[in-house]
Amino acid sequence: MPRLVLPGLLLALFVVLFAMSWRYPFEARLFPQIVLVPGIILLLWEIGRTILRMANAKQPAVALAKASGGEAIPARKVVEMAAWLAGFILVMYLFGLLIGIALFIFLYAKLNHARWLPSLLIPAVVLVFFYGFFAVFMKLYIYSGVLGELLASWSEIS
Repeated sequence: MPRLVLPGLLLALFVVLFAMSWRYPFEARLFPQIVLVPGIILLLWEIGRTILRMANAKQPAVALAKASGGEAIPARKVVEMAAWLAGFILVMYLFGLLIGIALFIFLYAKLNHARWLPSLLIPAVVLVFFYGFFAVFMKLYIYSGVLGELLASWSEIS
């Protein structure tokens, strides 16, 4: 059962995010749904595989993880992953999709002791690629975050 907790929580989160994206205009919801639908499918696949393994082995999930060569995931790691995910969602909400992705990649690289050049270069390349592909080439609306929308509305007033 413990091996089903994290995929189950992620599946619930992905379904909620998918439902929330329906209120956006078509162009704005296209990118989140392109990401969320495969994620939902893969999570359902993983949950199904885990349930079948547990049914076939008739062992607790933690023992199954150890028997298959893997190790049980410590609770600290689960909390850490959940914190990263919650932080990523908060940053995207505040600063927008592009800045959120770039900041997330940078912070992850630096916190894992990457050198400065790759830590700055990779998020910059990802930012340029996403902006170029989705905003310029496909002409899709990219969520600019709460602060971006406030700045845009403030510049219209001035």
